[in-house]
Amino acid sequence: MALALGMMAGLTACGGSGKTESQPAAAGTSAGNTGNAPAGGASHYVNDEGKVVVNLQRTEGMQSLNIWNYTSGPNYAFAEMVFDALYVSDHGGNCKPCICTGYDLSEDGKEVTLHIAEGVKFFDGSDCDADDVYTQMKYIAEHKDEMALFATNWKYLESAEKVDQHTVKLYLSEPFFSLEISLAYTYIAKAEEIEQYGANLFSSVLLKRHGTLEAGGVGGRTVFKIRPQL
Repeated sequence: MALALGMMAGLTACGGSGKTESQPAAAGTSAGNTGNAPAGGASHYVNDEGKVVVNLQRTEGMQSLNIWNYTSGPNYAFAEMVFDALYVSDHGGNCKPCICTGYDLSEDGKEVTLHIAEGVKFFDGSDCDADDVYTQMKYIAEHKDEMALFATNWKYLESAEKVDQHTVKLYLSEPFFSLEISLAYTYIAKAEEIEQYGANLFSSVLLKRHGTLEAGGVGGRTVFKIRPQL
C-alpha cells in the first residue's frame, strides 16, 4: 500500500531525525516529485554551492503503517518522519545519540548499557524514559523472529533489563558491529501502547491519535491525513 504522508513528530527530543529540507523542483516535476513526475524517475537542481543534486524516486511504496513488519526504504523514511529513535543516522551511515545519549559496552561486547536522555516527551507531553525503552526492547527480544525489522537489526538481542529510570541494559548472544545502526532503527513508542497493541502498534496509534486513511492520493494512492489539531 503506497502512502502519501504528511510530516509529524512523535517525540520532541532529537530535533533532526524527521526533518526534511525543501528543494527546488526540476523542470517537468512538481515539488516533492509528485504530480507529473514519472514513477521511478529522477530530477535534479543546482544548489547554492553550484553542485548538481540528483533526486531519485523509488517506484515502490509502503507496505503497511506497521513499520516493524518491513525493512523497505519507504517504511524507514516514514518512520523517520513520524517517530524518534534511540540514535539517528544520516545517509552516510554516521550515527549520533537521540533518545539514547550514549551507551557502554562490556569487555566481551555482549552487554550494552543504554543511557536515556532526561526531559524527553512524547507528543502528548508525557515522559519518555527507561520504562518505555525497556518495554520496547523486551518486546523486540521476545518477538525478533516474527518481524522483519527486528530480525534484521536485533537478531542477537536476548533480553533487556531496566536498571533505573534513565538506564536500560541489553543482553546479546554475541557482539555485532552494527549496533549503532540498530539503535537508529529502533523507534520508541509508549510502554502502555506497546503492551496494548503489540505488532499492530504503529498503525493503531497513528489512526487512533493522529489521523485517518483516505482514498484519493496521487496516482490513486491511499493518503494518511493528520488531524488539524496536531
